[in-house]
Amino acid sequence: MGLTNTQLAVLRHLNGTFGATVTRGQLMDHYKKSAGNGILPRWLMTDTFKVGRAVFTTIADENTKLDPRKPFPKFSKKATAHNLPASISTVEEPMGVAMGPLATAATMEQHMAEVANAQVIPITRPAAKIQLGSVSADSLVPERHVTFVPFGNYDAVNKVIKSRMFYPVFITGLSGNGKTLMVEQACAANHRECIRVQITPETDEDDLIGGFRLINGETVWFDGPVVVAAMRGAICLIDEIDYGTGKISCLQGILEGKGIFLKKVNRTVSITPGFNIIATANTKGRGSEENGGRFINTNIMNEAFLERFSICLEQEFPTMRVEQKILERELEQLRLSDEAFAKSLTMWAEVIRRSFENGACEDIISTRRLVHIIRTYGIFGDKKDAVAKCVSRFDRETRDGFIQLYDKVVTEDTTTNIATPQGDARTTEDGEVEIDF
Repeated sequence: MGLTNTQLAVLRHLNGTFGATVTRGQLMDHYKKSAGNGILPRWLMTDTFKVGRAVFTTIADENTKLDPRKPFPKFSKKATAHNLPASISTVEEPMGVAMGPLATAATMEQHMAEVANAQVIPITRPAAKIQLGSVSADSLVPERHVTFVPFGNYDAVNKVIKSRMFYPVFITGLSGNGKTLMVEQACAANHRECIRVQITPETDEDDLIGGFRLINGETVWFDGPVVVAAMRGAICLIDEIDYGTGKISCLQGILEGKGIFLKKVNRTVSITPGFNIIATANTKGRGSEENGGRFINTNIMNEAFLERFSICLEQEFPTMRVEQKILERELEQLRLSDEAFAKSLTMWAEVIRRSFENGACEDIISTRRLVHIIRTYGIFGDKKDAVAKCVSRFDRETRDGFIQLYDKVVTEDTTTNIATPQGDARTTEDGEVEIDF
């Protein structure tokens, strides 16, 4: 088996964007936005990279990861040689369990050359490398984002991670307000390993705890990401936990901080000090109706399961000052300097959020969407066009209203009309916010 230089670059890009694993849904969405289509690379959809149901590993080697802010790189057909690990660590079989010998790189090889005449290089099976915990510590420590600005519950999360106590944390809040990034950056600041698990409605015990994989006709046990995190004393970041069904109840005993018994292989895994579980969600486990049906497929979670989390942190959007600083740093990364643009976007988003909170509009502009606008501006070079492109996901009436409000923020006296509840954005006697589009 071999990978071309292009394939390696794609893996490193996905690793920097999503972490050690990526779901099929994330890939579909990513390719639609990045490549203009939802066509996924067939070589990535093979058993070589599959580590769970519709979940694939992104680990290719231990070289420096690409910057996830950059688009997919273009390479010539000829690849250059890379030095990769030559073998995979072995696992001791528990007594009485016939799993067959652990597959090595040689037994896992299969042809993956995709580009004609491309030079291929040897590579170990990434899934085995991840599941068996043989990767270096640095490869699981998130990279620091130069654009990140601490806000909200960052201090609390940082203290929990720094304490190295087993102290499960549930973080809830609207989409796009930095919940996941906050945890990753707290891990980066403390040089702590972080294994991110993306929950889907199909996630089950096999995806989380581990299961058997068929390798060249032999059944091999692979530890799941939660078990790997427990053995390594890492932070297990369970993203969008409220998307999970009753199948994630396999985590209930683990949330008590006890050892993990793998019943399928009659093996007990001891928890290494420093291991912790931090979960993020858009709801508090009360289902999609909790936020007016905004988050479809979120489920009502078992009360006994939720009770095992020590604290629940409610993450809000950053203040205008912090959000403007985030946008200015994003502009700096694009080698642009436009404080007025960052300020206008921040004020525009603030008015819309106040309107949303008071029921005057049904949609909201998140911090993530503001970052999308900055990056779109960096690509296309037109501010209003960037705003228009990034709000086109909303229905036509809302989209047009948001664009008109943005024009008013830019052209009128924003200090009088926008930053305070006067002018175009005003508060009525009933306490509601009205916006003249």
